[in-house]
Amino acid sequence: MNMVKYFILSLLLIYNLGFASIFIGVSYDGEFVRIDTELGQAVQVRTDLPPGLNSLAQAPNGKYYCDSYNEGFFEIDPYTGDTQYYTNLSDFADYPIRAMAFNSNNELFVCRVKSNHELGVIDLENSTFRKISNFTDTGGCQGLDFSPTGVLYGTALGKIFTIDTETGETFQVGNSNVPILTSVYSIAFTPDGRLFAFGSDYNNDNKEREYIFVEVDVSTGLAIPGTRIEAPDLDIRGIAYVVPEPLSIILMTAGGILIRKRIKV
Repeated sequence: MNMVKYFILSLLLIYNLGFASIFIGVSYDGEFVRIDTELGQAVQVRTDLPPGLNSLAQAPNGKYYCDSYNEGFFEIDPYTGDTQYYTNLSDFADYPIRAMAFNSNNELFVCRVKSNHELGVIDLENSTFRKISNFTDTGGCQGLDFSPTGVLYGTALGKIFTIDTETGETFQVGNSNVPILTSVYSIAFTPDGRLFAFGSDYNNDNKEREYIFVEVDVSTGLAIPGTRIEAPDLDIRGIAYVVPEPLSIILMTAGGILIRKRIKV
């Protein structure tokens, strides 16, 4: 009976993981966080990343990068959180980078924080920065990501907008003046086109800031009810979708033999 129970539990585990969306996040305090939409949890994995991390992005080659103005631009392992120094964007962008996103051509679009927030493109191979425009109509920019169809999205003041990558012109998503959250720090798409955001709201009861992860309706720009995940004390500045790593699942067979089987989910 126990062997049957273990087998059924294993199948349920595989089934649930197959429908989960997994995100990783980096915080300004050097934390590495894992967010599971199926379990509704945001879990702090480690606290020893470089301090001052402000953004996170996945490149077309599948690698992930995070940036700290003081410490540099790092490649980051999406499963362990291990970082490896790559370069320092401030050496050629001159000012801090608040948000970043790679397009399919490996161009790194960024929000540079100067006197105004500026949209620009960084060429990592040649270490150059090219300004496109100022974020004048949106009140700045806190997060960037490309949709699976190649449209650049940004966020500021708790709202979502699309961005023309040639001119920098912005277009608010939806007509509502209701923000997703009081502040949105980062946004990220899944491969199937779902949009998620991380930010903060203020609790009206105790006037304290609450950190929230939530799914956004890409047609209205509003938070989807029932998708909020609380992340207490996690000041996450960059999030990104990640394919769950291979899992080692132990199955009990009828003969009592332990089979260690690696399953990609």
